[in-house]
Formats: sequence, structure tokens, C-alpha cells
Amino acid sequence: MGERGVVLRDRRSPSSLGRRRRKTFEQSLDVLRALGLPSWVVKCYLRAARDAERLPHEILCSMAEYVACTMLGASPEEDGPETVPPRLAGPAEPASPAAASKRSRLH
Repeated sequence: MGERGVVLRDRRSPSSLGRRRRKTFEQSLDVLRALGLPSWVVKCYLRAARDAERLPHEILCSMAEYVACTMLGASPEEDGPETVPPRLAGPAEPASPAAASKRSRLH
């Protein structure tokens, strides 16, 4: 019962299809938890998935793919790592020992 004695109706579907979809959604959230994401991040993906009417792990995969393509300068339609532009490859040897130590600290 809610405030002032009003009975709150459960909006979820009691059908077997509704139960199966809720189970699949919860399993998708379990995937995010298994990846070690903080609970607040899992909640953000939960909300985004409900808004988009998709599963939370699908939202995460889409975002990861977008970020990877953006960082590599590739478009999602192109195939794999051979499309990495040469500007991201960098020099084979660091310019100086200071640059080498700086680079190793960033990774």
C-alpha cells in the first residue's frame, strides 16, 4: 500500500513473457556487475537501457564501440584494426629517454 491507503498496482506484466524479459534484464545487469562496475554506473546503464528499450549490456557495448572508433579515428562501418590511421601509430622509438619514461607512466 502506498501513501494514504492507496493500493499501488504493479505495472510489470505477470505473463511468462514478462517474467522472461525481467530475468533477461537482470542477467544483463549481472554482466555489468561481474565486470566490476560500481553500483552507480550499473544504475545509470539500467536507466539508459529502460529509456532505449534495450538491455544494459547492449548499451555498454554500443558505447564502448563508439568510444573505441572515436579514439582510433575509424568509423563503425569500417573493418577492424587495419583502419587505424598512421597518426595514432606513433614513432617506433621514443624521441628521448624522458619521453620514454613519460610514456611508460601514462600506461
